[in-house]
Amino acid sequence: MANASDEIIKEANRISEGTDYTSVQHFIAAKQWRNTHLCIGITAMIFAVIVTALSFSPAPNWIAGSLGIFVAILTGLLTFLNPKDRAEEHQRKGVELQYIRDEARILENIDSVQMNDDELNAQLIKLRERKFKTDLANPSTPGGSIFRKAKKSVVDGTVPDLTG
Repeated sequence: MANASDEIIKEANRISEGTDYTSVQHFIAAKQWRNTHLCIGITAMIFAVIVTALSFSPAPNWIAGSLGIFVAILTGLLTFLNPKDRAEEHQRKGVELQYIRDEARILENIDSVQMNDDELNAQLIKLRERKFKTDLANPSTPGGSIFRKAKKSVVDGTVPDLTG
């Protein structure tokens, strides 16, 4: 039968692994939202320049008008999707989860040697509460491809870009 400290260490390990996967998912989502922001923004800017140039040319008005509607749609998408803010939010949550992961690893590898079972359990409870609060505040990440990329990154030991 395992003693209490062994079970606490196992639970800290589970928290560490879980937050590792989730933080990488958030970093991947942040990168995708940054790319979306750039793609839509640059496309809108290019077409806005084209519309402006067409307004001074002898081209039929319907061409400039049609492209103007396209630019309006793109800028509307930037406003309503708000990809820049979403990217920042996912990046921030990824960093928060990595901090929790690091706390779990310290509990598992360092504190477990220095603390008695009651102290370890108290630290584990604090860690679980912090993780729970962070999970509640997290933006959701779509499963599927983001989860597969995150899993591959964690398994391969590749570090996601934290710079934003």
